[in-house]
Amino acid sequence: MSAETHNERIWRTSKFTEYKPKCKGCGAEILWMKTEKGKSIPVDRLKFIATGRENATLLDKNGVIHRGAARGVAGWRPHWESCPNAGEFRKGGGASGATQ
Repeated sequence: MSAETHNERIWRTSKFTEYKPKCKGCGAEILWMKTEKGKSIPVDRLKFIATGRENATLLDKNGVIHRGAARGVAGWRPHWESCPNAGEFRKGGGASGATQ
């Protein structure tokens, strides 16, 4: 059996963890996930299921980013999509204002 990845551990334990980082911009609880390329990305704490009506970007437990996720696709939404203050923290490449 292969070793559990960072994202798999977060997926399994996100409802139960004591560690609750918060966004500096809005104070929302977030999680730090890793993309398939190893980049850390702040995501909304609650899992999101696309309805197909929104143009959702989701990160799945394997670190794959799904842009324009189809109805029923589940994952985490990058926090900059829901943070009302995300624009204050963008630096060229789109960094968010969340802290670990």
